[in-house]
Parts: sequence; C-alpha cells; structure tokens
Amino acid sequence: MPMVTTESGLQYKDFIIGRGPSPPIGFQFLGERGTISFPRQLWSGDQGTR
Repeated sequence: MPMVTTESGLQYKDFIIGRGPSPPIGFQFLGERGTISFPRQLWSGDQGTR
C-alpha cells in the first residue's frame, strides 16, 4: 500500500479501496484517525525534560 501525499502535505494510505462511486466535488470527509504511540524512555541524566 503506497503512502499518498496531497498537495497540502496530508498523507494517507487506503487499506481497503472502495468500489462505489466517487463523492461529488467539494464533499467533506469526516473520519477517525488512528495513532500509534511508543513507550517513552528516559535516558540516564534526562531528568524527564524531553
């Protein structure tokens, strides 16, 4: 699945490409975003400032 980058810099991937009709020009999209987070690691002498 290639990453798509729009002119504005938005990046997205289509995990499932639909087979239905395209939305009309100007159609607004409402969706949910998924976030992947990684545990924070404190390094020696870090003092929690990062």
